[in-house]
Amino acid sequence: MSQDIRIGKTIDASIKFTMGNAWSLIRVGWLPFALTIGITSFLAWHFWQPLILAYMEFLSAYADVATDQAALERLMESFTRDVENAIEGIGFANFLLGYAGILIIGTAGAAIVMTAYIRMMALGETPGGIAYFRFGAREINVAATYLLVVILAAITVIAVSFVTTLVLVVPFAGSEGAGTAIAVLGVLASMIISLVLFFWVFARLLIAVPASAIHGGVPIMQSWRATKGLGGRITGIILLGYLILFAISMIVMMILGMATQLIDSALVSMGSQLAPYFSGTLWGVGYIAVACLTNAFFVGLFTSVFMGLDQGEGTASS
Repeated sequence: MSQDIRIGKTIDASIKFTMGNAWSLIRVGWLPFALTIGITSFLAWHFWQPLILAYMEFLSAYADVATDQAALERLMESFTRDVENAIEGIGFANFLLGYAGILIIGTAGAAIVMTAYIRMMALGETPGGIAYFRFGAREINVAATYLLVVILAAITVIAVSFVTTLVLVVPFAGSEGAGTAIAVLGVLASMIISLVLFFWVFARLLIAVPASAIHGGVPIMQSWRATKGLGGRITGIILLGYLILFAISMIVMMILGMATQLIDSALVSMGSQLAPYFSGTLWGVGYIAVACLTNAFFVGLFTSVFMGLDQGEGTASS
């Protein structure tokens, strides 16, 4: 089995998969994403309504005081009190219940889309019809695998942060002069080390997700063994992929926002009452389409790596 994973070739394969199957990817992903957004929004409003209202009030007031330091400090103090009162009014149990519901629905929706995209790329399976929705044992395995990958990476970060804080920060806490500077540098070093390790563990274990979608099970240890010696390169692929996704998403959403505003203005100038509904619909459709394609690109990255490791060819060719 080849161990030469090429960053450029992997990203190129993911771009070709995304752009070459754009319509099919949107057709497969739009319904799970729409349902996920709708259900999680309902749960958030049902369980966290006071908290959401406090945040909306803060956002509406922020623009008026952004340049006034004293007013901004008073607003932040008021917002902090509002958040504390909102959480107290919601109750800790309801807060956790809402969070659990959103986590479950969000993970399930992501698993449906990821499983379909992985099998499209690796096996050439493209579901028919104008919409797709399938949630069975395969998707449950993918959801469990992805959650476990995130949890294990997070545990690593927590453990490393604790150790680095004890070594680099605590001995110099409360010191003056050079000791303060060393403590600040220790905090920065701890954050950087933790972030790098998170992505390194996350990248090495992430190959378990396409393995689960193709072969079943929750193959965490198999992924760890298969990526031995490749952690740095796969981490580079994931990080570069995130940067590309961020840049493209920002550009596309900016263009979508400008287009929505232009159409909105045109409809208002014509005296149409449909402007808010049309712009809201256009924004929602555009957001879901972008979500489908950006997710496909990200899924394509680690699926491409998995295909090379699994078959000894493709992006892992020597």
